Amino acid sequence: MATQPDFERLASGFTAVAEEIRKLPEVPVINEGRAILESINGLRQHMDQQFDRLRADVSTLRADINTVNTRLKDLESRMHAE
Repeated sequence: MATQPDFERLASGFTAVAEEIRKLPEVPVINEGRAILESINGLRQHMDQQFDRLRADVSTLRADINTVNTRLKDLESRMHAE
């Protein structure tokens, strides 16, 4: 007859593995990695906010340039009309 598995030993082994896996988040490298990822996410959010502000500033600048161009064209038209 073939050798039968020892299910108690298997269960004990799985329990030991599960207990060790639960400890992984406490490993300094993993905690440091998590902290690094959180910092990167914070930087990304900050950069997104800065780019949003930059886009708004560029839009305002374009509007101001368009206003100046319109006024210059108006002045130019007046000068040619005289």
